Amino acid sequence: MVSKTKELRKVVTTLLKQVNEKVFYEDADDETPYPYIVYEFNTIDLGNEGRDDVILIVNAWDKGKTAEQVEALADNIEKALNG
Repeated sequence: MVSKTKELRKVVTTLLKQVNEKVFYEDADDETPYPYIVYEFNTIDLGNEGRDDVILIVNAWDKGKTAEQVEALADNIEKALNG
């Protein structure tokens, strides 16, 4: 049986790669050239509710002289995720 988290990672990675080819789950190598995207999931156990909620956390990384490029990257990530 395939893990539902693994399948969700495939979907999220595909969506984020529409914005930037350098997409990583949880951590990028120290040598990764900027800009890049790192994402992770935070799962909230709702106890007796019969489900877990999963929060997607996306970080856009860049070392530009201004915030303009990383803000544009963040805007494009939002557009990709909201379809």
